[in-house]
Amino acid sequence: MEKGLRKPEEEHTKKRNTNSIKLKGETNLRRSGSSSNVHRRNDALKRRSASLSALSKIANNSERSSPRNINGNWNSEGPSEDKENNSAIEHAEQQKLMRETAQELRKNSILLRQAIEKDDFVQVLTRATEVLQALRIPTIHPRMYYELYLAVCNELRHLEWFFADQVKRNKITALRLYEQVQETPHVLSRLYFLIIAGAVYMGVERKLTKNILKDLLEMCSGVQNPMKGLFLRGYFTQLLRSKLSENNQEEKENDAQELGITTQEAIEFLLWNFGEANRLWIRMQYDASKERFKRDQERRQVETLVGLNISTLARLSGLNVTLYSNIVFPALSQQICSCHDPMAQEYLADCVVQAFPDEYHLQTLSEFLTMCMKLIPGVSIRQIIGGLADRFAKFSSMSTESRKLVEECGTFLAFERHLPSILSSQGNSLSLLDVLSTLLSLTQFTLKAYPGQVDYINVLLGFAIDSLRSGCSISRKAQEKSSFLSDDMNAGSTQRSLHSSVTLEEGSPEERLIVRLLTSPLEEYRSITMTLKLGNFSTLLSFLRLEMQRFVAASLLRNHAEYRPCIGAVETLEKLFEFIRPLVEESPGETEFIQQQKNANSSQVHPFHAHLPREVVKVSTTKVRVAEDDSGYFEQVQAFVARIIYLLDETDSSSLFGLYRVVRRYLYRGGPRRTCITLPPLTFACLHLAHRRYKESALPGNQLPTESESSAEHIFEFVLETLSSLSETDAVTSLRLHLQGALAVNQCAFRNDTLLYEFFARAYLLYEQEIADSRIQFSTLLLIIGTLRTVNRLEPDNYDTLSSKAVKHAAKLLTRADQCLALCACAQLFWTPWLMDGSRTFTCLERAFRSAKSCLALGERSLLFVDILNASMYLYESGCIEIHLEFFVDIIHHIQEVTNRMGNESSIGKAASARLTRALNYMRKVEPEKYSNLLHHQRLI
Repeated sequence: MEKGLRKPEEEHTKKRNTNSIKLKGETNLRRSGSSSNVHRRNDALKRRSASLSALSKIANNSERSSPRNINGNWNSEGPSEDKENNSAIEHAEQQKLMRETAQELRKNSILLRQAIEKDDFVQVLTRATEVLQALRIPTIHPRMYYELYLAVCNELRHLEWFFADQVKRNKITALRLYEQVQETPHVLSRLYFLIIAGAVYMGVERKLTKNILKDLLEMCSGVQNPMKGLFLRGYFTQLLRSKLSENNQEEKENDAQELGITTQEAIEFLLWNFGEANRLWIRMQYDASKERFKRDQERRQVETLVGLNISTLARLSGLNVTLYSNIVFPALSQQICSCHDPMAQEYLADCVVQAFPDEYHLQTLSEFLTMCMKLIPGVSIRQIIGGLADRFAKFSSMSTESRKLVEECGTFLAFERHLPSILSSQGNSLSLLDVLSTLLSLTQFTLKAYPGQVDYINVLLGFAIDSLRSGCSISRKAQEKSSFLSDDMNAGSTQRSLHSSVTLEEGSPEERLIVRLLTSPLEEYRSITMTLKLGNFSTLLSFLRLEMQRFVAASLLRNHAEYRPCIGAVETLEKLFEFIRPLVEESPGETEFIQQQKNANSSQVHPFHAHLPREVVKVSTTKVRVAEDDSGYFEQVQAFVARIIYLLDETDSSSLFGLYRVVRRYLYRGGPRRTCITLPPLTFACLHLAHRRYKESALPGNQLPTESESSAEHIFEFVLETLSSLSETDAVTSLRLHLQGALAVNQCAFRNDTLLYEFFARAYLLYEQEIADSRIQFSTLLLIIGTLRTVNRLEPDNYDTLSSKAVKHAAKLLTRADQCLALCACAQLFWTPWLMDGSRTFTCLERAFRSAKSCLALGERSLLFVDILNASMYLYESGCIEIHLEFFVDIIHHIQEVTNRMGNESSIGKAASARLTRALNYMRKVEPEKYSNLLHHQRLI
């Protein structure tokens, strides 16, 4: 904001210097006397007069912006009630008066410039007095007065150049000029003349600068009208500021000394003028003829004139930390605290924060916070403390040296020491919104300045908790609401924590600020382990509604940079689940989970036949989802919860199993809707751990007893327990995981096959009891058959039982096509390296052949015959001699018969004929000796 303070004045100085060059050129023109120079002089006069055209728009533009900030931007801040407070008659009168004054000012400005051209000193004073009559206008709105003030100041620049030129050409002495302007009858005009003449006088007699400034400041007290006095003192400050800027542009070492006074004396004069301007500004509050809202609005529009003194102080090149801490800040603090006006204290304190360098604030932070403790109730603390914290945050981000300076000054400790007293000093006037906004600014500053100090963030979260528990006022609506707390965390539009004394409205600014307080450290740290050190995190989280609690908990998991092992203790893991408890636990009012879930992935649901064209097979691939979450956000968040498995330290396998137990205990709280997403990753992690533990126990000298809690057998039993709960939610997923468990057990050479048989037995139970859809039955049965054929550690009796069960289920499938393909797969169960039962193998193929002949669709029947032929060829080449050649002949004969009936126009018939041709070519070229009799019988040689 400091740059914003200086920008308007720098433009003012630049224009002033430019116009000064023009005036010097015109002075030379007057001396030359040539006609061409006269024309040029008139053109210059026209260009200067163009600035007055803005006055013609004043009467037409009634709604202009007003001054709000110290950077000089005049923005309208009052609400729409401004028109309601001012009657139509008053508004019309203001417009009429403004129009007449602007017209008179335009005429007097032209006369003034003509007098300057004539070099008539007496006439110039007369015309200048008439120009200044515009500022003597009766009571008018500050916005309109500001417009007139700008136009008059533009003309006074010409008067200043004229006075300087008169003194330079020795037509009048500076002293005589200073005395003569005091003869002006009107006080306001006389003081403006004195300021201009004093500036010229100080430029000639620098040793008298101190006396002149003192004289000017004393005489400025003659204007007691608050608004007019403020503009007069603002003009004095701008003139002094321009003098300092000119010296600074000339690269002087000390601008105040070049002006004829020391830096300390310049500070004293500015502080003096600041105090008087502040008193005039506060007096505007006690104008009983206007309503309070209108008075506040007008004060907001002229506050820049008071802040101009502070910005000028900050621009002194001779100002240093010592002068600021010993002279400037104590005087400003005393003036701010003694005014006892909330608007003045708030604005001036903010000016101090924004105007002076950050290094000055760091050195006087304790004194500044002590001043804030003395501010009267009603002052916006969040604007002052928050603005200061924001500046410190930007300063800390600039460089390592800046951050080091912040740490050396003990900045956070000063905030921590004074903040409770500052908040308590405001009493009931301090709203919860102000407190939370202040704490958010301090949190962002702490994250930038102290990136590794988690304790500091925890302290700020503790302040927020204390503010919520103390029952700070949120809003009038919230105060009027009942303090009843509903047991259902998800019911109603508001929710209150068990520890809180306030009610947060849904979507309120207070709620959003608490969310930002909690998520800011997560976004900055991007580490779960650092976040877990925040002891007050979960307590503050409990003040939010369940929906927002879940959002913050999801942010904790989402912002973790890399999912590398970082949790090795049970206590740490339990603390993490406490932080994300809203994501893990099922709320009472949550929608019940739909238990009828058709197999999730449509790509794993086999059609009637794999080789049928897509346009022939019409299979619905719609995925059944919970109606509550169509966007998939719920699944995404629960996937983050499931990834907690990858955060666990895998160094010690025995302790890792204990962590898995804790994870499962917390995941069980999520209900069936969550466990179908979170339990599968845990299952795979346990299977991997069991295989690892088995390898470790097989090492010499590292035999673990079977009764050990972390043995491979116990881990597999843990998996069975986990899958039993998942079976109630998602039977298909549980069945697949049982088969995965069977494959994992098969890799371990246990003494018996009890565990392996148990995994298959439970898979069959799920198939029989939970799966009713025919398409899912077919696909899952193929998975069971394929897994059963892979394992090799089952006892013969158990293997026979499981394989016979598969044949039984294959024969009971709904469609003939499913029966045929499943029986072809079952035929391979009886022809393995550890079991070669040719008769049972051939029996399965014969049953598949009978099922295929029962199909009514010719295309489907032909493709099924080709599948049976391929399966028979594979088993025959593997050594199953029970498959005789007559069986091959019968199959090929049926294929040719069906394809001939379908004709050449059928795409399915062409596909079946092509597959048959490839099979015969294989017999002829690859295995001619085994199939010679068959080929001769078919006369295909």
